Amino acid sequence: MGKEIVKAELGEETNFNWPSSMTSSSSNHEEITRMPLLALNHVSYVYKSVPKSVHFCEQVLGFVLIQRPSSFDFEGAWLFNHGIGIHLLGKEDTQSKKGKINPKDNHISLQYSDMDLIIERLDELNIEYVTAIVKEVLGTCPCCSAKGPMA
Repeated sequence: MGKEIVKAELGEETNFNWPSSMTSSSSNHEEITRMPLLALNHVSYVYKSVPKSVHFCEQVLGFVLIQRPSSFDFEGAWLFNHGIGIHLLGKEDTQSKKGKINPKDNHISLQYSDMDLIIERLDELNIEYVTAIVKEVLGTCPCCSAKGPMA
């Protein structure tokens, strides 16, 4: 894997690891065009009950239901807040994931300024969750993994 210093947009130098497939002798990584990515637009998930999932996104995560294109001929909902979009797609035969909450499984990670408030809200709504403290060099990070009606 190649490694070089890349000058960031703000003029800062950043360590960047190029994937080995991009640094092979057959290609010149200096010629690779950087993709003009602006941001993560949305995440999309399929659920059996769109209304229950909307309720969870609104009441627990703080998202707002927004208009989705009327040309769509399938059940779904769009929510937005915090610069993130969540698209929920309905599918009757979707199997709910059973079992214990597993923070190492597929998930979305959101960062909140008041974890105690989030835990209080989960308790009020009787939503199952697990907590953990992640230790890092710069300090600790409280984590909470919830499993609402979306799972």
